[in-house]
Amino acid sequence: MFWLVAIAVSLVVTLAVCWPLLRTDGLMRSAGLSLVALGILLSLLLYREVGTPSGIGVDGRPVAGSANANHSPDQVEMDQLLQQLVQRLEANPDDLDGWLILGRSYKTMQRYEESLEALANAFRLAPENPLVIVEYAEARMFASGNPQIGSEELLLLQRAVDADPQSQKGLWLLGIAAAQAGQNNEAISYWSRLLEQMESDSAAAVAIKEQIGLLQGQASVTPTPASWDGFDIIVDAPEQQFEAAPGSVLFVIARRPGGGGPPLGVRRIENPRFPVQLQLTDSDSMMPQVPISSVQTVELLARLSMTGQPVPSEGDIESAVKQRAITDSKAVTLGLLID
Repeated sequence: MFWLVAIAVSLVVTLAVCWPLLRTDGLMRSAGLSLVALGILLSLLLYREVGTPSGIGVDGRPVAGSANANHSPDQVEMDQLLQQLVQRLEANPDDLDGWLILGRSYKTMQRYEESLEALANAFRLAPENPLVIVEYAEARMFASGNPQIGSEELLLLQRAVDADPQSQKGLWLLGIAAAQAGQNNEAISYWSRLLEQMESDSAAAVAIKEQIGLLQGQASVTPTPASWDGFDIIVDAPEQQFEAAPGSVLFVIARRPGGGGPPLGVRRIENPRFPVQLQLTDSDSMMPQVPISSVQTVELLARLSMTGQPVPSEGDIESAVKQRAITDSKAVTLGLLID
């Protein structure tokens, strides 16, 4: 969460400085966009060199019920700057760049409903612009809370990539959609086109190559047990009479040891009542061609999301991570760590 806030603060502050350039055309607008990117990069590089989250009391695990969780000085300043941008857009609702900037800022801050509203305005102004189409489709995905890419979002992404075959985010998301549908060759094709545009040794390229390797190597993946019954899981809250807030969602997650890459599987339970008992099986896998049981060992954890969103955010309550072999038939208890 810290890095998301850091990026968002850097973005909004830099935009406030560069706004006059962004409102112009041609070379000056390009210079303004370059300064925005450079400002964010320099801010994060400076932080990496001179500071750490532990230096300001952030331990990496959200604290539930903190009265000051959403009122830090940085958060207040960021909200004020965003509000200034909102006021500019109220006065000039046909400002395409403004809506794009606002929507991306909200998306970075995990304020997905507001991001969707802003990017819907951008889509209204430029429904044939491939960049706008991809951002709008992604905002719809995040706002839905569904890890699966829906049919309407898929059509939007295909339209964007047809208009701009070099759209990197469009190619990436189309590859994910194809992989989720079990269309491995199509996913590999999209991601291979994406790789052609990237430095071969960049971190992003390495990650994409790993995903392609997973799809290409399905035949060599650990065979799925013929009669794997899944994991019997109990998610409990240590406090008696604990009740989840209305609208909260419990996510029970299976992932590879170390937490690298996307989850292997997720179960989503709305408005849970504790203790929650469930069976996590291959039907909960994120991608059918990479089922939970395709690996020998998994990590299991539970997260109670107060916003209902799958992406972790401040105020969520998590359990400790437990590691289990696929062949281990013992029930697993995941206790939420409530401060």
